[in-house]
Amino acid sequence: MQPRFNQLYNDETLDSRQLNLTTGGQVVPAGTSHRTNATNGTFRSADVTLDYRRTWSRHEGRELTANAVYTPLLADNQVGSTIVAVDNAVQLQQQRTINHTTQGTAQLDYVHPLTEKSRFELGARSSLRQYDLDYRFSSTPALPYDPSNRFIYKQYVQAAYGIYANALGKLNYQLGLRGEQTNLSGQQLATNARPVPHHYFDLFPSAVLAYELPHDQRVQLSYSKRIQRPDAGELNPFTDRSDQFNLVTGNPNLLPEYVHSVELGDQLTFAGGRSLSATAFYRLETNTAQGFRQVIYDSLSRRQVTSTTRQNLGQETSYGLELVGASPLTEFWKVNVTASTFRRLIRGSSGGVPINTASQVYTTRLNNTFTLTKQLGAQLALNYRSPINTAQGTRSANFNVDFAARYNVLGDRGTITLRVADIFNTLHFNSTAYGDAFATDQRFKRESRIAFLGFAYRFGQNQAARPTKNKNDQEDAGGGFE
Repeated sequence: MQPRFNQLYNDETLDSRQLNLTTGGQVVPAGTSHRTNATNGTFRSADVTLDYRRTWSRHEGRELTANAVYTPLLADNQVGSTIVAVDNAVQLQQQRTINHTTQGTAQLDYVHPLTEKSRFELGARSSLRQYDLDYRFSSTPALPYDPSNRFIYKQYVQAAYGIYANALGKLNYQLGLRGEQTNLSGQQLATNARPVPHHYFDLFPSAVLAYELPHDQRVQLSYSKRIQRPDAGELNPFTDRSDQFNLVTGNPNLLPEYVHSVELGDQLTFAGGRSLSATAFYRLETNTAQGFRQVIYDSLSRRQVTSTTRQNLGQETSYGLELVGASPLTEFWKVNVTASTFRRLIRGSSGGVPINTASQVYTTRLNNTFTLTKQLGAQLALNYRSPINTAQGTRSANFNVDFAARYNVLGDRGTITLRVADIFNTLHFNSTAYGDAFATDQRFKRESRIAFLGFAYRFGQNQAARPTKNKNDQEDAGGGFE
């Protein structure tokens, strides 16, 4: 059993300004607000796990594993807000969100070698997630409406998979198929609305072909299909009025996204621990879900505002190239560089409004690993992503530097860790959006320069971690489960 308890304290300032363009092209102020939020909260959770493993001494590689995980979670966050409007009128608000979540997963995996190079794997997985999201709101002076609401969400996923792997000379191949039944429903109690159920069955195929070449070179071609489901907050149909000029409403009819991915990669290994790999990729995402903003008349506040709802807009296509290189520079300093560029296209429509955006995106990550002594190690990571298109605009470029260090004590049974995120406080989340009768320039900076200090102590005998079987990338990929 692994319990967790965290406390949260956070302050933020939000400034909002609306401008109207008249028929003569003149800019007329429509409304401004200055908002300060003070947040405090608690987060409690625990993992209760049960594991089983069996092997057969007369049949090397044959293995049966089973595990179950139960995770209850309780989060309680309170936000006190002071809002100053353009006429200097002051409004005080109190918001409290109680999130009671229960998650449980049971999984069974079986591996059966057929020959020295061939095997098949079978498995089944059952997962349950239940969310009880209770949002309570009060205001002075009182609002003409009550945004308090409670949303109950349940998701059940039953899945089974099979994998067959073999080799013909230097050619290795693996074929996988997973079937999955999803049942989910969400009910908004504040409006007494009927639950919106979703039931769907999907098949997720996968395939990998790998060919070993001379001089430690490997070429691999792979295909997989994945699913990305909407979460409880995206499905909640209630309107979030935290920002009175920019409303956000969930969409109970939101469908999952499906991603088809094809990759062709070449990997080279050199002497001295150096390596280089190049991967060309193509990804097609159907039922692409993104936030879509439009101007509406809000009958409660009696003003024009923007309203954003996440919708299935169409499809997204990405294709590009990724390079990964690793090399030691000195006895104590090793670098790992990842760089990629890809073309991103979003095509679709919403309410008859066509969507057609594209951008060339560049990303880079430089990770430096320092082994200073046997007890002391450190990492310094630099991350960059160029501007990227959205359905209605652009998210700006991002750059940040992270640092981490560890020091082993007490005969290597104890470890002191220090991690500092966004050392130079450069991480921000700016964006632009354009549409019929509106243009938005959003500049958002949250507290990202944060230091974490931790200590861990290991009881009992140190055991080497058992190798993880590679059953593709993740639960939502074709084939097996991680």
